[in-house]
Amino acid sequence: MQVVSFDNPAIDVTYFHSIDQAASFAVGGRYYGGVFIAMNAEKMVKLYRDPDLFINVKNPVYYPDGVSMLWFRSDGTPRIPGVELWLQVLRRTEKEAGTVLVIGATPNVSNEVHLRIGELAPNLEYRCIDGFRSEIEYSQLMEAIEPDVVFVGMGSPRQEILISRLQVEWPDCFYMGIGGSLDVLTDNAERAPEIFRKYGLEFLYRLLQEPRRIFRQASYFIFVYLYISGKFKIRRSCRME
Repeated sequence: MQVVSFDNPAIDVTYFHSIDQAASFAVGGRYYGGVFIAMNAEKMVKLYRDPDLFINVKNPVYYPDGVSMLWFRSDGTPRIPGVELWLQVLRRTEKEAGTVLVIGATPNVSNEVHLRIGELAPNLEYRCIDGFRSEIEYSQLMEAIEPDVVFVGMGSPRQEILISRLQVEWPDCFYMGIGGSLDVLTDNAERAPEIFRKYGLEFLYRLLQEPRRIFRQASYFIFVYLYISGKFKIRRSCRME
C-alpha cells in the first residue's frame, strides 16, 4: 500500500518505457491485482496535502499521466496518457480472452461507450454501466460477470474510492481509474490537438478553452515549489527498471 507522510513525503511513481509496456504490466498473460492511478501536478499536490487520499486503495501504481511528472527527469522516459493507456489495456484483455467491466459517465454516454468498445474489440466479453448507480448495483454486476479488468470513469478521488470498496470483495482484478476518457472515446469531450500534446502543452489548450481553469492551473506552480523546496520527493518505483 502506498504510504505518504509529512515526516517522509516521498511518492513512488512508476515510469514505464512505453504505453505498451504499461499495458503489458497490467495484462500480460496474467492480470495485475492492483490499481493504476494517473498522476499529474494537481493530483500530486492533493496527495501531498492529504496523504490518506488513496490509503484504502490496495496495490496502487502511480503512473505519469501529466507532463509535469517528467519535468524533473532527464532519462527520456515518456508520459503515459491514461486516455490512450486504457484502450491499449482493453485490446490486450481481448487477446487474453478476459472480461471487462466499464463503470462511469451518464447513461447515454455509457450506451455509446458500449457501441464503441464493440467496434474496437469485437471479440471482447464486456459490460458497461453508467456512473449514477448504487454501489450495491456495481457489486451485483461484479458478482454476475466476474471481470478480470475494471475501468472506472468518475473523476478522482470518487473513482478511487469506489475501486477501493470493490477491491474488498474482488481483490484480484486489475482496476484503473480513467476520469473523462469515456467522454473522449464517444467524442463528447475533445482532446488537445496533436501539436499541444507533442510539446506537453495540453494544460495550456484547456486553459484557452476554459479560462476559469486558471485557478486549477495554480497547482502547477504549487507542485514546482513543493518539489524544488524539498517538501516532497518523487521516487521511481522499482517495479519497472
